[in-house]
Amino acid sequence: MSEAHSLCLLLAVLYVADCLWWLPPGAAAVEQLRPGGTWRPRLAPAWASNPRGRLVALAPLPLGLGIQLPPPPLSLSPTGCSTATGFAWTAAPSRPGEAWAVRWEDVESIEVHDRAVHVDGRRLAAFGRADTARELAATLEDLRQAPPRERESLLRETWHRGSDLQAIGSHLDDLERLALPLRWMGAALYGWMFLLAPVILVFVGGWPVLVALAVGCVALAVAAAVLFVRAHRAAFGDESWTRRESAAVMCLSWPRAARGADLLTRHGLEAFHPFAVLLVLSEGNTAFEGNTAFGGNAAFEGNTASEGNTAFEGNAASEDNTASAGTDGAPEAARATLAQALRAAAFPLGLDDLDPLSREVTAWQTAFDLRAFGRLLTEAGLEPDALAPAVTIDPLARAYCPRCLADYSEMHPECAHCIGISLKPLPLPSPKAESS
Repeated sequence: MSEAHSLCLLLAVLYVADCLWWLPPGAAAVEQLRPGGTWRPRLAPAWASNPRGRLVALAPLPLGLGIQLPPPPLSLSPTGCSTATGFAWTAAPSRPGEAWAVRWEDVESIEVHDRAVHVDGRRLAAFGRADTARELAATLEDLRQAPPRERESLLRETWHRGSDLQAIGSHLDDLERLALPLRWMGAALYGWMFLLAPVILVFVGGWPVLVALAVGCVALAVAAAVLFVRAHRAAFGDESWTRRESAAVMCLSWPRAARGADLLTRHGLEAFHPFAVLLVLSEGNTAFEGNTAFGGNAAFEGNTASEGNTAFEGNAASEDNTASAGTDGAPEAARATLAQALRAAAFPLGLDDLDPLSREVTAWQTAFDLRAFGRLLTEAGLEPDALAPAVTIDPLARAYCPRCLADYSEMHPECAHCIGISLKPLPLPSPKAESS
């Protein structure tokens, strides 16, 4: 293999590596394969996940665009804040043993260092953008100084601000509009590196040709960096350090420049609640029009995060469950992702393993989230139908887990995967069904 071919192979490896995102625990990603296309959730497979994070692969195609959906970094309540959270995109358990909590009356200092929020010298949450960290720090300071009777209303305002569907849609439209020139420039660089350059090297070859092709890559990468700086300034204002750092990397790494649009949008919606973001993304897809599988809003109103929650019984684990959204896999994947988040809120894991204050704060936040999810579904104009993820239950099953939907041939006290979650019985098949 010649030096030129080795260089092309190295660029291809670096490009594929830029399509692999390492996400924090509980995070997910969505991607759009072409401008104006459908947004598709990207969840990591079990083998690519561990307690410290998960590896998500985006499609290694030009014009692609990705957005990271991190879980809420902490739980808030009128009593205090905790690093434990009941929200999850998957049924995998979190790490409650590392959680800690503090009462508002005991907080002495709230500071922002780089892109992380510190409370009394301990890191509470980290973000991809500094302005998100500053916004959270201001919210925590307001809660700390507010009288106890006013904190719940402040929390409600904070939730509404972070789950405003119209604001999310407007921000998403702005990001797509600003990223469009970057996507086309990235596609041009992609074609230059992986289509034009290899062909010319095979049929012409020689160092002069290689140098000319490299100069073309440098010119396209610098142009992409300039477009990135302009779009980033328009989208995020004073995030100058992040902007300069990303632009410098794009100039030095041509594959990174080809995915420059991802650098712009990856953390673009982290200030909003991820459930609301995915709801807006799915609602905006034409494949979701008329789809009632996101319903169930009436069933969630007044729900609390307790084991007695029955909002999901009878609809998620049944043989007659045929909820689908046509042949497009994106709506079904988004529906399953939203359904899992609702089940995780209804049946949170690990609360008994937390210290008393963390357990109190997390239980309050989880119950509040579940009620708010129902209101979001109503606000999105979705019909009040039972939430029905497309699952298949073994006809021989006699019980199922209401959180992960695993089925069991025998009734056990709790799910083997979701420790602490009691199984729900399935109705016995009728004699008519057995005879048929």
